[in-house]
Amino acid sequence: AIIREYAEETGLTITNPIYRGVINVVFPKGTFKLNTFIVDNYSGIMRTAENHVPSLFDINEILNSDKRFACTLMLEPFFRKVLLDVTKSFELTVYTSEEEVVSKVIFEIK
Repeated sequence: AIIREYAEETGLTITNPIYRGVINVVFPKGTFKLNTFIVDNYSGIMRTAENHVPSLFDINEILNSDKRFACTLMLEPFFRKVLLDVTKSFELTVYTSEEEVVSKVIFEIK
């Protein structure tokens, strides 16, 4: 289902998706739930939609970059170890203030 859905939303065909866990970003006015997968490879040309812009990240490029995105909390060493260990899954919940400042982080290994 994730291969079909990803192709419909992005135009890309992903290879060997492995479910890793969920990231919940809790804002005062709502929550975003992000199911997280690791894939071996992909093909096609990415397209955007009106209400979202899909993104693919190469872990090594992000880790070696001077500029990190807020979502790269999940690439810190404690999290990366679980992200890459396919025998475990995780739930990461990030609470933010109205100004989108992180106020609390809960990380559970399952």
